[in-house]
Amino acid sequence: MLILDTNHYSEFVRESELGFRLRQRMQAAGDDGFLTVVTAGEVMKGWLGAIQIHRQPDRGVRSYRQF
Repeated sequence: MLILDTNHYSEFVRESELGFRLRQRMQAAGDDGFLTVVTAGEVMKGWLGAIQIHRQPDRGVRSYRQF
């Protein structure tokens, strides 16, 4: 079991180079990734903030898709 903090989770979701390496290590070890309630809350706040900054609905589509 591997608990991802917010930074690790963000890299994982963005599929960055760091996220790609993390995914490889998890697969090689056979570990499942989990989030804490704190990380889930931080991620939710980030998505909602990204959605709310767009006054025109079509400009927030990418944020809604990630949400």
